[in-house]
Amino acid sequence: MNSFIEFNGNTIEYNLTRKNVKNINMRVKPNRMVFVSAGYGVPVSQIEKALYENADKILKSFDRLEKISNGALTLENGSIVLLLGREYMLEIERAKVNSYSVSGKTLFLRLKNPDDTELINRVFLTLLNDISKRVFPEILKEEYSKFQKYCPNVPELKIRNMKSQWGNCRAQRNVITLNCRLAQYDKEVIRFVVLHEYCHFIVQNHSASFYKELAAVMPEWKKYDAILKKQLNRF
Repeated sequence: MNSFIEFNGNTIEYNLTRKNVKNINMRVKPNRMVFVSAGYGVPVSQIEKALYENADKILKSFDRLEKISNGALTLENGSIVLLLGREYMLEIERAKVNSYSVSGKTLFLRLKNPDDTELINRVFLTLLNDISKRVFPEILKEEYSKFQKYCPNVPELKIRNMKSQWGNCRAQRNVITLNCRLAQYDKEVIRFVVLHEYCHFIVQNHSASFYKELAAVMPEWKKYDAILKKQLNRF
């Protein structure tokens, strides 16, 4: 359920999910949405009181995530990076072997030369590729049944670091290619791109007919499209 509060002239939209939990939990997403989970018996007034109490922090998080999305991605100690839509603080350390690891809310890059910007970007891209290989095929298979009439089999998936596209479709070859940098975003953003490419099996252009097909499988597609617009060429 989506609703909103007004705070000092700002609208804070939130999505409420009822769960068997004791606390009111909040997660801020890059689309300027707060995802809230609360127990079945917690009144909305109490939930919105918690939102008001945390409104300053929420708005600052919105601004920080927009800067991450709109500006060039800076990979240095203390930077905040996104992996599957979640924030991690980056720590870069010197090591004998180039590697990465995630612990709690920290992403560690261990590098032979931690001052080498190209090396930092390369190892970070390796991480994004590894996440992509794990997550993208699952989403592709999950959405296949909607398009089985148009695809003989689950399309072959290719993962690339692309500078000008989030994805593309080669319907005649039954191939979908996705940008590994999508691994920075929430799974629903990735799903949007997957569904976008699947719809090209039906309409191979961006006409009104295409967007009608896209809206049929993802009515809220514009929200996710807005997140990704103008976000390429970040490395």
